[in-house]
Formats: sequence, structure tokens, C-alpha cells
Amino acid sequence: MALSALRDQCGNESVDAVTGRHDPSGAALLEDCLALGLSIGVTGWICDERRGQALRDAAPHIPADRLMLETDAPYLLPRTLQPKPAHRRNEPAFLPTVLAALAHCRGEDPDAIAAATTSNASRFFGLTLGVAAGAPDAMPQLV
Repeated sequence: MALSALRDQCGNESVDAVTGRHDPSGAALLEDCLALGLSIGVTGWICDERRGQALRDAAPHIPADRLMLETDAPYLLPRTLQPKPAHRRNEPAFLPTVLAALAHCRGEDPDAIAAATTSNASRFFGLTLGVAAGAPDAMPQLV
């Protein structure tokens, strides 16, 4: 992998496509990315019944501490989203659909994955999160 030659010159890095035309299953690419210490972002692709099978197969093999959720907005509207928005544009509000698909693939509780991916994203981006007084459902907020 070409990135390995530059890895020590990089900061935090993530990839969101662990499948490709030379490795349709994604297994080798996922292994390479994890060996380089990269985080793996899961997008709405996991919800695509036609093209997301390799990502669904790879999802259980992504270590929880390297897992993140991504929108890939405005692209990759989760195909399982109901009801579908008229504008067909992906946005962060649809991440719970990606989370549900990921939890199903991993056989894990969505709340546990949400907590792990929030923690991972906070660490990755250097954010400090806390629960704001009066926040609905104790949602983490930037502090």
C-alpha cells in the first residue's frame, strides 16, 4: 500500500472504502488499513443491498476502537432510509440509519456502537464532548 511509505508523516487518517475492484471482498485492504493504524469510516454504502455486501461482511472485523460513522454527504443516501427524502441528498441526520445497519451486521447494540464511534470521532478530531445541561436525551455536545 502506497500510504505505508508516508504513514509517519501523516496525522490521524481514516478510510471509508475498504472494498475495491482489485479486492472485491475488501479483506486484504481492510487488513492493510488496520495494520497502518487507520480508522475505518462506515458510510451509507452499508445500506446498499446491491453494492454494500463486502462492507457488511467486513464490518464485524473492524475493531471497535477504530470504527467511525460517516455520511459521505451529499452522496450515498442510505438506501434503507424510510421515508426517503424528496431531495435525495444525504445529510448527517440520516446517520442513525447507517448506525442501525452497522449494528445489525456486527450483532451489537446500536447504543454501544454509537458510544464507541462518538468516542472515536472525538479522539480522532481532538474534540472535547460533554453533556450540556438541559440537552435532550443527554446528547453529547461540544464543550
